[in-house]
Amino acid sequence: MATIRFLLRKDKTRSDGTAPLYLRVTSRRRSRHLSTGIRVEPRFWNDARQEVRRSHPLSDAYNARLQDLRLEAERAALEAGARRAAPEAVIQRLDGSGTSFYRYLNGFIDDLEQKGRVWSWKRYRVLRGKLEACFGPRLDWGDLDGKALLRLERYLTDRLGNGPTTVRKELAMLHRVVRQAIRDGEVGADRDPFLRYEPPRPKRPERRRLTMEEVERLEALDLPPGRLRRTRDAFLLSLYLCGLRFGDLCCLKVRNLEGDRIRFRMNKTGRPHTVPVPERARRLLEPYLEGKEPEDFILPLLQRGDDRDPFHLRR
Repeated sequence: MATIRFLLRKDKTRSDGTAPLYLRVTSRRRSRHLSTGIRVEPRFWNDARQEVRRSHPLSDAYNARLQDLRLEAERAALEAGARRAAPEAVIQRLDGSGTSFYRYLNGFIDDLEQKGRVWSWKRYRVLRGKLEACFGPRLDWGDLDGKALLRLERYLTDRLGNGPTTVRKELAMLHRVVRQAIRDGEVGADRDPFLRYEPPRPKRPERRRLTMEEVERLEALDLPPGRLRRTRDAFLLSLYLCGLRFGDLCCLKVRNLEGDRIRFRMNKTGRPHTVPVPERARRLLEPYLEGKEPEDFILPLLQRGDDRDPFHLRR
């Protein structure tokens, strides 16, 4: 059963000293908010009793409005609960936007941000922009059918010049949203538009690979200290350290280097990982290790403290 509370958003306080009251619906470890349209000074809000204090001149009217909203939210939660709906479904029933696909997509993107999944958060924001450019500012679930997917495919191909592989990835992301909506009870399984759609087949990309001779020539270049040298060293270290992601390479600290291995936690998955340090990589690392403490970053691409906020770091 969903938990329903009112929340005074002091972080949105205006110059007149008033802050907005929001209805918060929490279910399945997720929360969604809906504005009540009421603003009061923090001194007039009793959070424990979930009401506006009687000292406020409009307390009776405001509290009546809040009581009505709570009853409507509880009714919506009961109706949606039969389908194990997420909090988005409750909010949608309250504000009348239950058919909006964008509304659900926005909630999906908010969840990614709350979980710190920065790369996915960025990609789905880009997808939302492409959907709005293709379909306009309104897209209901009823509009999202096989024909709409073909229209999106043509838009990505003809207007944006995306290749089959990129188009397939964008549509796969959209399909993930649809599948999650079905699991949340937002739409029925029979409304999945991908049941009647075949995405384009990807083409195998042609990639040019550096030869070992070219890699050795790159390493042998006598570059002066500076950005170009750091860029070259970062590229080679990524290569020598088993294809280490650049984001992980930036975050490596002196303490991560343990003998002939580097132990760290991957930014993308959060999983612990270990890679060997061959002699070529050690030669590149040595100049960057001189005079540094265990908590210092190995490469001078970040400063101490930049990793305190993981979400900001990954952005």
